[in-house]
Amino acid sequence: MGSTFDIVALDDIAENLSDQLKDTMYALRTLLTEIPFMLESRLLSIRCYNAEAMMVVAIVMDGVKLKDTLFELIQNALINYIHIHFAIPGCYCCFVKIY
Repeated sequence: MGSTFDIVALDDIAENLSDQLKDTMYALRTLLTEIPFMLESRLLSIRCYNAEAMMVVAIVMDGVKLKDTLFELIQNALINYIHIHFAIPGCYCCFVKIY
């Protein structure tokens, strides 16, 4: 069971925004609503890439901090997408698309 993220205020604001921004907010809500337990309970390697597929940020962190970290990272205009790996074995876990 993952953590929940309170986004009630975003829904109220979204009523007056463009469709593209509404789609972005929906994607953010979907991303940050729940982090799977398998990610929260592991040491993770976060690898952030720009549009040219060059790594621009790399972080090793406890999964319990993943939601807050992702929220900060997706605000960075240099980051186009994120790969999450299980840090110790280095196995690829998932892809985070930024809209």
